[in-house]
Amino acid sequence: MYRTNAQSAPFEQVCITDGLPYKILGGKKFFERREIKDILSYVKFLVNPDDSLALKRIINTPTRQIGNTTIQQCEDIAAQAETTLSHVVLHIDQYAQKLKPAALTKIKKFTIMIQEML
Repeated sequence: MYRTNAQSAPFEQVCITDGLPYKILGGKKFFERREIKDILSYVKFLVNPDDSLALKRIINTPTRQIGNTTIQQCEDIAAQAETTLSHVVLHIDQYAQKLKPAALTKIKKFTIMIQEML
């Protein structure tokens, strides 16, 4: 029905909406592509900043050198403060004393970028 994978999105969207089964030959389904999942995660997070799953996907996409250890530390801080991971990340200055300076700097850069988008 089409020549390039980039043209698959409209067909897939109609099939998904109408509940029609379909199969992609020779490539990945549009919504299973990493870059599409990443973009959708950015949009989900911007619409709902409490979406921790979307946040975890985008916080280091593209690479910002924010590793799993730093993310886990932020989750621990959130649990101790009885708040969300998103709140900790978006208000990182309130929790600065609990993170290493290098991690704090990287998260601040991410937070500034997100706040500019909001």
